[in-house]
This record gives sequence, structure tokens and C-alpha cells, in this order.
Amino acid sequence: MGGLLEGIRVLDFTGSVSGPACSMFLADAGAEVIKIERPLRGDDSRLFPPFKEGWSGSYVTLQRGKKGIALNLKESEGVEIFRELVKISDVVVENMTPGTMAKLGLDYEHLKALKDDIILCSISGYGQTGPLSPLPGYDSVIQAMSGIMSITGFPHGPPTRVGSLISDISSAVFGAMGICMALFYREKTGKGNLVDVSMFDVSLTLLDANMLTYTIEHQEPVRNGNRLKYITPFDTFRCSDGDVLIICGNETNFGALADAIGRPELREDPRFVDNPSRTQHEPELKPIIEEWTSPRTREEVLGVLLPVGVPVAPVNRVSEAIEMEQTRVRGMLQDVEQPGAGTMTICGPTLKVPDTPLRIAGPAPMLGEHTREILADLLGYGEERLADLQEKGVI
Repeated sequence: MGGLLEGIRVLDFTGSVSGPACSMFLADAGAEVIKIERPLRGDDSRLFPPFKEGWSGSYVTLQRGKKGIALNLKESEGVEIFRELVKISDVVVENMTPGTMAKLGLDYEHLKALKDDIILCSISGYGQTGPLSPLPGYDSVIQAMSGIMSITGFPHGPPTRVGSLISDISSAVFGAMGICMALFYREKTGKGNLVDVSMFDVSLTLLDANMLTYTIEHQEPVRNGNRLKYITPFDTFRCSDGDVLIICGNETNFGALADAIGRPELREDPRFVDNPSRTQHEPELKPIIEEWTSPRTREEVLGVLLPVGVPVAPVNRVSEAIEMEQTRVRGMLQDVEQPGAGTMTICGPTLKVPDTPLRIAGPAPMLGEHTREILADLLGYGEERLADLQEKGVI
């Protein structure tokens, strides 16, 4: 059974994280992804730790299941090869600084002239328009610029970046979604499209209600630690072996919590009788709850609260989350046999589509591993032409 995107060919002219992750999602869905890298040096993600036998785990994850071609686009013949590949492809993904593709003669207008139904997905820091468009995009820079850092951390601490590459990965998701929308539109109309993904735009979207706090209430959102200031309790609470997160979004939840911790009178206490009152008196409520949680283990707290319907979870370490049975059952840990490195356990496909499962199609390519195969099979290049291109440093 083929994948959801079987028959779709993607040219991946990207580097680092956001672009490669975007095409990774497409490869998992069955698309044929041709990864274009610089000869000799390759993609920057080859340099990202951790390493196994010289292979970057990040590179293997991001480039899994792709075919690799080494192509020098600083040479005119390299650009011409790229154009020939465009003519037989469906999608081009790039995450260069805006203006780079135009300098190469590979921007959307030029690609559309080569193949009128081509889909170009351009992922950049600030998008293809606007005064900040020429600036490069880096995850942490975008977190700072978008306001995400200003709302992350505790009230009396410094602004803090989110602990993962949230702007990069979220932009990759939006890119893959935009490509699928454009493919659906092409199916109906026969027309291609430009998908312009701005990491800054994506990160503004991730502000969620914090944006509305400013646009509607005209207030500056602030750091609240683990609290959500509109709901109480909504916070982490100490246990004897770590922390748990407890949320009571309605009176039913809070009543169940009050009964479970042996304090049913809290239901009728004027300070805690409804959510606005609890939020006003949150500094008085938290110690009461924590008096109950602190002598207990996280497992003991969950054992009491989960059966009565109180939303609660342990604050897991990364190792604990990865080792959960839920993680394994959902197929989020998958082994890849990477030539030269042996078995690597990496993150599996996120989407679950039972009738047409997503899967890791194979290992990441060695630098230029499929160059000759692609140019010979797809473009009809003979050995003499290939040898000439290699001697010139084009491939």
C-alpha cells in the first residue's frame, strides 16, 4: 500500500531544521524527496550533536527516507540541473534568506515558467514581504522577536526560551500543511502556488491568548511560570519525588479535588467557591493543595486524583517521557539502520492514519549518495556527462 503522498516528487533545497523537517513530514507520508546538498560540506544539520560513529542523530532524523544529491548551485551548470529537476517535480521546498532564490533565478516566477503547476514552499524568518524580510531566521531569535520569550519563565526571573526548537518545528508543520493544501488546490484547478511560511508569523500564532490580552484588554502579557492566570488551580505542586501539574477548569474538577485531598469544606469557602474567587485568592489556595501533595510521591497523587477525574500529570523528565509505554505503543520510537552508524532510535512519524500508515522510508543519505542515480535515471545523463560534471565540481 502506497503512502498518502505516493507519486509526489519533492526537491528539498533546505538546510538546518525548519526546511528539512518540513520535507521529512512529506517523506514519511510517502513522497519521493530529493535532498540537495552542497558538495563536500553538505547540510549544516550534519554537524548537530549528538553523534554516533560520526553520524549526527539530528541529520539522520531530519533527512530519513530521502534521496541525496550533491549539487553546486554556485556553478551555472548546477543551476541548470536544478531547473531540469524542477520540470519533473511537484514541489520545491527552500528555506534560504529571501532574495537568495531570486539571485539564482530560482524564485517562484522563474520556477513557474519552467513548470506552471509547480508548488514552491519558502520558509524564512520573517516571510517574503515586510521590512524584516531580508533578515535570516534562527529559532531563538524568532522566539525573542515574537514575544514568546517574554512570556516564558517565572515572574521574577529573566525571559526564557522554550526548551526545544518550537519556532523551527512549528514552521515545518505549517509548511507541510501549506504544501498539502496547495496540492489539493492543484488537484482541483491544475494551478501551482507559492506557500510563504514566516517563522515570525508562526510564532505570533503560538502566542495564542497572549496576543488577545494585548489586542482586546490592552495589557502587556507577563510571565506567570506554570500558572494560567485565568484558571485556578492551574500550576505545578511539589511531591516527595518531583512535581505534578494540577488543573481544575471548572467547579466539578475543583470539587473532586477538594474531596480527594480530604478538604471538602473548600467547596463552600467564599475564597474558593468559583474560579474568579480562587484566582483572586490563589496564593492562599496553593499551600493548602501542596500540603497534601508534598509528602506523597507523584504516583500516589495520580493514583488518588486520576480516578476522580481531576486533570493531573507528573512533570516528567525527558527520559521518563521517552520510556513511557504510551510512547512505545504509539510508535514514537523507531529504529533506523543507518549505514556506518548502526541502529539509531529516532522519533517516529507523528500522524497516525491507520488505513494509509506513515512510515520512515529508510535511513538518511550519505552526501551525494544518489547523485548519479537521479541524474542518470530521471534526467538521462550518461557516464561521460556525469564524469565531466564531477570533474568540474558541479556534482
